Amino acid sequence: MKKVIISMLMLVTVVAAHAQGISEEYAAEVRKALQLQHASETLVETMRLQMQQLVDNGTMTVEGVNGFCQEMGDIMYPALEKRITDLYYQNLSLDELRQMNAYLSSPVGQKGIKLAPLFAAEGAKVAQSPEIQGKMMTIMSKYIKK
Repeated sequence: MKKVIISMLMLVTVVAAHAQGISEEYAAEVRKALQLQHASETLVETMRLQMQQLVDNGTMTVEGVNGFCQEMGDIMYPALEKRITDLYYQNLSLDELRQMNAYLSSPVGQKGIKLAPLFAAEGAKVAQSPEIQGKMMTIMSKYIKK
């Protein structure tokens, strides 16, 4: 039990130290990246496209899907912003983040951002297709503990 408590305290200390390591300048660049990526709108649009099948099969109305996705986006976005800030901090220097923002500010960067929800939704459709699902189950059965 002592080892568990000590491990937990060490983890909390590391997380706290990491959180303190993110400067306001770095956090501002992350916020800029998220704004350039239209992250809040992209989150909602990606969910909406993935839920289109609920409209197609009559389970929900367009208005219902839109309302649901907007409310969920409002709930999810603060946690998403915090997690993305941590991931950027773990993987990008401030200079690299600035370079990424320069690309995101360009016309081709903005075009890619606008297409991202469509690509994500189409990727999800492929992954959920009966052909892929059948193959996935066959492959998974080889690796499931027996």
